[in-house]
Amino acid sequence: MISSVIKTSTILFVLGALGLIFSNSVRSQNLDWQIKGKPRVIHYSKEDYNSDSQFWCMAQDDEGVLYFGNNDGVAIYDGEVWTLVKVPNGSTVRGLKYASDGYVYVGGYDELGRLSRNEYGKYEYESLLHLLRTEDQTFNDVWQIEESNGFVIFRSFKRLIAIKNKQAVTIPAEGRFDYLGIIEKQLFAVDGWGIKRLSLSSMEFDNLIPASGYNQEEVSALLPGTAPNKLMVFTREGNSYQADKLQGSITFQHSFFADGSSDQIFCAIASDTGSYFLGTINSMLMELRYQEDGQMEIHKYENLQDQTILNLYQTKDGNVWTLLNTGLDCVELSSPISKIFDDAAVYDATFYQGQFYLATNQGVYAANHSLEDPTLVHSDFKLVDRLEAQAWSMRIIEDQLLISHDKGVLVKNAKGIYHVEGTNGVWKVVPANGVQDMYLACSYDGIYVLKYQDGKFFFQNKLQGFDVSGRDILAGPDPYTYWVCHGYQGVYKIKTDAGHKRTLTLEKYTDQNGLPSPYSNNVFVWEEDTVFTTVSGVYTYQEDQNQFVPHPFLTQTLGDDVLIRKIQQHGDRTWFVKEEQLGYFYTRADDPELNMDLFLSLEGTFMKSMEYVQPLGSDQLLVGTNDGMFSFNLSMDEAYSPDSRTLISEIKYKDEQDSLIYCVLPTETQELTTLPNNTSSLQLSFITPTYSSQKDVQYRYKLEENDKTWSDWSTVPHKEYSYLKSGRYTFRVQSRTSVGQMADEAQFEFEILPLWYQTDWAKIVFASVAVLVIFLIRVLVRRKLIKTQEEAKKMQAALELEIENIKLEKEKALIEKDKKMLEEDVIFKSKELANYTILLLKKRELLTEMAAELKELKSKIKVAANREIVRSMTRRINLNLQDEEHLSVFDANFERVHQDFFRELKANYPNLSQKELRLCGFVRMNLTNKEIAAILNISVRGVETARYRLRKNLSLEKEVNMVEFLEKLSGSSEDQDLDQENEEYFNEE
Repeated sequence: MISSVIKTSTILFVLGALGLIFSNSVRSQNLDWQIKGKPRVIHYSKEDYNSDSQFWCMAQDDEGVLYFGNNDGVAIYDGEVWTLVKVPNGSTVRGLKYASDGYVYVGGYDELGRLSRNEYGKYEYESLLHLLRTEDQTFNDVWQIEESNGFVIFRSFKRLIAIKNKQAVTIPAEGRFDYLGIIEKQLFAVDGWGIKRLSLSSMEFDNLIPASGYNQEEVSALLPGTAPNKLMVFTREGNSYQADKLQGSITFQHSFFADGSSDQIFCAIASDTGSYFLGTINSMLMELRYQEDGQMEIHKYENLQDQTILNLYQTKDGNVWTLLNTGLDCVELSSPISKIFDDAAVYDATFYQGQFYLATNQGVYAANHSLEDPTLVHSDFKLVDRLEAQAWSMRIIEDQLLISHDKGVLVKNAKGIYHVEGTNGVWKVVPANGVQDMYLACSYDGIYVLKYQDGKFFFQNKLQGFDVSGRDILAGPDPYTYWVCHGYQGVYKIKTDAGHKRTLTLEKYTDQNGLPSPYSNNVFVWEEDTVFTTVSGVYTYQEDQNQFVPHPFLTQTLGDDVLIRKIQQHGDRTWFVKEEQLGYFYTRADDPELNMDLFLSLEGTFMKSMEYVQPLGSDQLLVGTNDGMFSFNLSMDEAYSPDSRTLISEIKYKDEQDSLIYCVLPTETQELTTLPNNTSSLQLSFITPTYSSQKDVQYRYKLEENDKTWSDWSTVPHKEYSYLKSGRYTFRVQSRTSVGQMADEAQFEFEILPLWYQTDWAKIVFASVAVLVIFLIRVLVRRKLIKTQEEAKKMQAALELEIENIKLEKEKALIEKDKKMLEEDVIFKSKELANYTILLLKKRELLTEMAAELKELKSKIKVAANREIVRSMTRRINLNLQDEEHLSVFDANFERVHQDFFRELKANYPNLSQKELRLCGFVRMNLTNKEIAAILNISVRGVETARYRLRKNLSLEKEVNMVEFLEKLSGSSEDQDLDQENEEYFNEE
């Protein structure tokens, strides 16, 4: 049972795959078709050229600079800047010619001259009117200027004026001169008689075709014919003739306007591709192409600013400029880009039953198309009825065109258009994976299942269990499985039942599964691999790891740090949209190179994640954008254009006073430009005249000695540097167009001069002075050294003496330090002695008080035993008071602290007893009699008596204070007579 189910599923999968291959093969057959658009037309308005808007003539010099004659003078366009040069009399300029001598010759009303560019890049006009005789200086307007055999010929209605080597020759007209042209190096003129050939060597005409041959019509242009020795004549009345200049015959060819039309052919030119361009006054621009069988094709360019074309000019790049009554237009014939459709955003396109369909935000447009005439323009497309409003994609299935529309699935077939009932808001329709005749319509809120039956598509059911918008869907490797990418929620993998009724499994992958982000993910097939574009490169799914990992080859080729929005393989190329830019690389190349330059003009115009990129064959590409649909000719994808050069158009600098100074432009012979050292800023302007038809030329530059890398591409045509250091520099600039064509770079070598002290001469002088200074210093140093040695000997002796003095000073300082320390020690010990004395005094006072209290207590005690105890205590206290051991300690310490005092005292008064010496110590400590009495355990009267005797022994008068005397005694050397007194205490030894 299981094996039969597997077998049935396998058969259904194979049938579904065959159906997918078949439907894709139907679509791929269309890829062999060719489709072209009309060349783009670039408009120039008064805001661009800032002068009168009526233009009459045009010229281009060797560098590609364009010159336009209008009612204000000569408007010069170098690709970036417009400059107006007026002729002396302010007249309209109707004739311009760039001649082989490098001058642009100018013709106005009664004025002729030439323009040149000076060494600073400024345009100067030189009048040549003085070369004419006075009677020839009135000739009215100059309408044409040609060059032949070294002559520059000016055509007015009245005469021809030929100038060579500042010599002028005039040729009067027979009637008037209507045209002047050079064909196959022969000069032809048209006057009242007809078409004539002019020999400049003899200044004579050779009559060729009489005016009657073209019915006396006014000739607008005389151009090379379709065969050798043939002339093509276009007349103002709108007719063309072909003349044989050898036989002098002429035949009518074609009339371009209906009878009675007021339209006229005002001008015509022969292009370098062999076609003719006609400028009219009502029908704008027409292009004539003659086939090999003689048949003529006429293509009209109707998207010009004005219907009236006054003149035409083809530049060196092959583009045709139309000089209008009100403005200028450039038809980009040489551009690889042509526009097929505009005014709507294009999401998809396909060929179906001889028509080319576009799915746009306005609806579905269709245009009739054939291989015989693959050119389509916007006017060829018509909005299909019932298919208005947003259309997302289209697919041809079973020879029917299925349109995924905001209204649902709309189907167009041979019978008409019908809506698949039950569908609404569908992104795309894809075949069901593994089921024949079943299709999935991915809608805004899920997936519809469609069934094809009896030649019609029907709504079968809505897939249950999946209600997510499925704008981007791809069949998985197994039957009934699909990858679905949501722009904001990540990637889903779903599996349905065999009938696609409901979802069996649903897995959601976000950044938790290896994706860089849940946003901006899309799924594609590349080289049989299922790949996912992300915000950080291209990823693939690893089934065994259940993770997304970077795709090795595509990551290496496209990078892993940018948003990749699309991968599409076609032939040997892989197309991609990277960030906002389209490009391709060759799939099997060993080291693929990304080719994006051709598509620079489309940057930023794509519909995000819905880009339409469709190669047709090997050389054509269709691209849908927000601005419409474009066609690219890939055979013109040349990144380098050898005929284009970037030029430096102006160089100016400012000095420190802010004065503006212009520099001579670089030439091939001029190798180096020097600038002063006070240059505060340097500004360089650059142009690419050969890209004058491009309004978005980009530049990059590099100052070799200042910049490490090239700058980014920018449309700004100038660069300023401020306060460059002195030295040599090389400025390099390159340019490119919006289709990637690059011009040769321009270089400007210059040097900013150094300051006077930075010059070579200054350096030589500085070096010489330095050598001289070094020599003088050496001589002076030697002299100084000898003198120093002599002084050193003297100083040695003085130094030794000084060292001895220093030693003595140090010893003295040590002595002083020791003395100071001793003094501090004496002070410290004196404080200790004083504290000891005070404590001793307090102790004896306490004992005395206790003895007195005990004596009083004894008288109050009745018990004999207690009185005996008190008596014993009193006796012990009295014994302690009479003990003189503490006095011996005092004597020893006082004498040790005040050695000088006692030594002086004993020396001056040797008869003093020990007790008298002790009394002197107490007095010197400034103790009162009462305090001394307490310490000695005698009465105050006894102390007074002892002091009296001591004064006598010291021979002190009554007015002499004993304390002050004893304090000064240690410093006194005077001998004193001492009186002696007898007192019991002090007489005891």
